[in-house]
Amino acid sequence: MIRNILWSVAAGALLISEATEAAVRSYTVPKQGVATSNTVVPVRLPPMPGIKYQTPEGWENLPAGAMRAASLRIRGEKDQVADVSAIPLPGFAGSELDNVNRWRSQVGLGPVGEAELTKMVEKVKIAGEEGHLYDIGGQTSGTNAASRVLGAILRREGMVWFFKVTGADALVAANKAKFVEMLKTVQFTAGEERVMQLPASHPPIGEEAGALPPSHPPIGGASPGQTELPPSHPPVGGANEEAARKTASSKWAVPPTWKEEVAGAMQVARFTISGDTGSRAEASVAKIGGDGGGALANVNRWRGQIGLGPIEAAALEKETSTIEAGGIKSLLLDVTSTDKKKRLIAVSVPGGNSTWFYKIMGDEALVGRERDNFIQFVKSAQ
Repeated sequence: MIRNILWSVAAGALLISEATEAAVRSYTVPKQGVATSNTVVPVRLPPMPGIKYQTPEGWENLPAGAMRAASLRIRGEKDQVADVSAIPLPGFAGSELDNVNRWRSQVGLGPVGEAELTKMVEKVKIAGEEGHLYDIGGQTSGTNAASRVLGAILRREGMVWFFKVTGADALVAANKAKFVEMLKTVQFTAGEERVMQLPASHPPIGEEAGALPPSHPPIGGASPGQTELPPSHPPVGGANEEAARKTASSKWAVPPTWKEEVAGAMQVARFTISGDTGSRAEASVAKIGGDGGGALANVNRWRGQIGLGPIEAAALEKETSTIEAGGIKSLLLDVTSTDKKKRLIAVSVPGGNSTWFYKIMGDEALVGRERDNFIQFVKSAQ
């Protein structure tokens, strides 16, 4: 359904580390007229889980917004402000380490590994359940202004909730206790359907429920009014998980020892591999527009996922190699954690205006055993 497509698109925009496209075979668009210069187009969004909470003294409630279940503002001296948000995302939504490293990058800090992560976490109560809080201080990118992020994470009922305060360092730090108390008062509520108003200049999304408008150009061979996307159509977004998994796996020659799993919110496909001694590894595929930040940024992000520090641009060629994937020269990174327990192999394959990212990570010996399978998997892409 178009509602789920909108949800996936919006969620992907919030977490840019690795974007996803999940396949869907059909969609429905709401009935609406053609936008004119003085009209707006209402688009119904899927129900979002809601919350109730006690607003801390001095904090200002704001309209929640398309992806926020709650939005608040804190004002301080000298025009200082801090933003407070509560955002639920479906499914995987990235690992805790990935999200913490994303927050660290927002305040100019490099990535950390699992060992450092366990030292940073503070346990907090969110609606009576145990959540994890991270207090991250740094400075705003491109400035010398000290800034801080308070980020709390709670996983419940197939959703990941992110509660976050971002702003001037001193202001955020001074309001930490209020933030922790607010989390204790949270109550989860049933979601309500929402309507987003597209700007007047936005082209019509659809003229008839269940059909493309007659004026819509063909999509991969589809004719006007056709609701079923053709098999050749690229993934649109994640309403039908079963179709998404089948479509994703059909693009590659998947090794028989790999078990296909539900793709995470930021993935196109995901697989788990089990070893004889209980060891585990995970392989994933993701796609993002552009180059994902460039080779150096991607390499340092991957290194951070197994606790390794960043490298400089001068060391990039020495630390990586290349392979041919579909006739395209592609960057390959193969690194092992300092304690020799984890190994990560990643390949980035450029293609037009986007890049495909392949990764296998887990037990060092198991990833080593699966290296050839992984490389063949990447090369088998169609």
